Amino acid sequence: MRRMTKDALVLLVILFIVGAFFFPLFYPTPSVIVTPDFGLSDAVTGFSTKYFLWLHLQQNHIPLWTTQWGGGFPIYAQGGMSALFIPNLILYKLFDPVHAYNLSIVLSLSILGWGMYAWLRLLKQTRFASCFGGITAALSGYSIVQLTHISIIQGLSLFPLLCAMTYLLTQTYSWTVVGILAVTLSQQLIIGFPQTVFITLLFLTSYVAWIIRAKKKKLFAIIQYIIALVLGFGLSAIQLLPSNEFLTTIQGSKGFSADTATLFSYPLVHLKTLLDPFALGNPKLGTYPPFYAFGGSIFWENTAYIGIVPLIAIILATLFFFLRKTKKPRATGDVLFFVGVLVVSFLLATGGNSPLYLIYSFWPFSIFRVPSRFIWLFIMSLIVLSVKAIDSINKTCSPRFWRFVIAILIILHVAQIFSVWQTYHAIVPASQWTRPPTLLEFIPKQGYLLTLGAETTHNATYLKKGWQDTRPYDMLRNAFGPDKNLLWGVANFRENAGRSLRRSTVINSLIDASITSDIHAATISDFGSKLLNLFAVSSVISTVPLTQTGLTSHASFSYDSQSINLFDNPHAVPKAYIASSAAWATTAQEAAQKMKDPSFVAGSTVLLEQPVSYPTVEKPGVVSIRSSQDERIVIAIRQNPAPSILVVADTYYPGWHATVDGKETNIFPVNIKQKGMWIPKGDHTVVLYYLPQSLVIGAVVSVLFALLTILVMGFARFLPASYTDQKVLAIFWPHRRSRGRSPPHTR
Repeated sequence: MRRMTKDALVLLVILFIVGAFFFPLFYPTPSVIVTPDFGLSDAVTGFSTKYFLWLHLQQNHIPLWTTQWGGGFPIYAQGGMSALFIPNLILYKLFDPVHAYNLSIVLSLSILGWGMYAWLRLLKQTRFASCFGGITAALSGYSIVQLTHISIIQGLSLFPLLCAMTYLLTQTYSWTVVGILAVTLSQQLIIGFPQTVFITLLFLTSYVAWIIRAKKKKLFAIIQYIIALVLGFGLSAIQLLPSNEFLTTIQGSKGFSADTATLFSYPLVHLKTLLDPFALGNPKLGTYPPFYAFGGSIFWENTAYIGIVPLIAIILATLFFFLRKTKKPRATGDVLFFVGVLVVSFLLATGGNSPLYLIYSFWPFSIFRVPSRFIWLFIMSLIVLSVKAIDSINKTCSPRFWRFVIAILIILHVAQIFSVWQTYHAIVPASQWTRPPTLLEFIPKQGYLLTLGAETTHNATYLKKGWQDTRPYDMLRNAFGPDKNLLWGVANFRENAGRSLRRSTVINSLIDASITSDIHAATISDFGSKLLNLFAVSSVISTVPLTQTGLTSHASFSYDSQSINLFDNPHAVPKAYIASSAAWATTAQEAAQKMKDPSFVAGSTVLLEQPVSYPTVEKPGVVSIRSSQDERIVIAIRQNPAPSILVVADTYYPGWHATVDGKETNIFPVNIKQKGMWIPKGDHTVVLYYLPQSLVIGAVVSVLFALLTILVMGFARFLPASYTDQKVLAIFWPHRRSRGRSPPHTR
């Protein structure tokens, strides 16, 4: 009990240090991290999506679809919202969105530190050295700079815990551990960032193979590990099946070419940042080279800085090993394994610069970008080796003296980390960032908003001045870009989701091609105007002077020398209408040509994907939207003269259903990305609702696997004593019943 209490105290120390680091987010006023990225702010996107989750959880509802992104977007299936991650469900239900978001950061990094501590203790490292490793993992450079990507941090926070459970499984063969490993893996899967899962499973599989190489019960360990993986995937089916459906609808769903997959590789010159994280420049000051001028290098993807003390410990331990005059001990298997991971992960991280670059031509490596994220394994291995180095030096000193030295090292280490990273992020009071922007009251509730020039204006500040001054970014809140529009319920025609739907990509490409712009002005072509009308874009916000005869100036906002202008588009078609005539095209190129044809009239002509007999309707039926919610739309149709096509300006996507007067009817794609359905002659009520079959099946599968996991964990009580959970406890606290002093490695 005493030893368990000591370990609990260490966990509290890690929590206290992490909490102290993020204390400015809570006091003197609640604040949020708004650190910008290239073009937009992924930090703001993360907070916005969690705010959207909070809004729905207050109504006891999990959001599946939003009309506020991309003209309709499957926000749940995309996964970045991490809606079913248990800490998110609890925090965003119980707290306001700002405190919930900040607490999720503290909790994620605390879990990272706790998991690292548990893993190191299982590897028989001393309590002090393991505490050092846990703190280093929680506040490593990669952990801190990646806070702009909350899903990555939440996913990686479970990595050490998964490693600890995997190691424990190979030592105890416990079915309870199988269940815990499965549940933890399912939570990482549910977070919705598949690359972190891929990196984790690649490591865990290698780790299991290494550990069991000398064990007698290899097959049994492999079977248990595979069962844990199967259970983990089954438990997360409620997220995996909708996300897999999403993957079939996005651009590049079959993977990338080797050139694209190796974009954002770790550059060799970045090794110098192991000693000084800002050796190549500080993005906060605008001195770090932009990725397009630095071989695709991104600061927050390449930062492997863990402090100076761990590196010194590794160097000293290595010197002691080679300078030892007595017989040198053989390197332990753990050390050899982690040195191997250190080398291989570095080669994988260097991507296109590595002799292993050809691996990115093959699945599953080809389905991800940013090879530099393998630097996470490099960092974890470096931390484990530094802790082992500290404990190896420990053997040359008296235990009491060494505990004093480690305590001093931890204090110095924490002080250095604080001094390096405490002021890195852009942090602003939450009340300032979430207050309604000036232009909000002028934006119409109907139709969509298109933002122009905001990314160019953003980059003009970001690339030259970083985020020393956050006022330019505060001003850009009035542009309602797709990284922040969810905060105020503004429906932006674009989305900032990492991967775009294939149909949306086609339309966005056509719109982009119809707009010429630079930092001084923008012009929308006639075809661009037709596209805006067709896709119900009722407002345009531009940060540069805009030339377009069909738009009318409505309002503007100025800050310093920068102006943001809001234009109304009176010619935008309504969000639902009956088409008067039809055209058809089978390819995107042919569709673009048909829409450019003068005979194609936005709001009257509908573009189909197959030829259909559709007589011209002189006077189409009257359409009115009775209610419009994210996942349910009710439309009334009156005086429809003949069977005709109803067009709904919302993204066509599997999982949507429609009924006409209560009878199911088919939804098909029109105008490349919109919804269409046949409406009979006469008066009708149409109801559209989103309930994907993938979600229903996934929920059933998850429930079944939850029952199976409980059954597997309960199976432990029927096993012989050597396989019971007493052995699990013995691994953590091997001398917990002994009245004598424990050997040094347990202290």
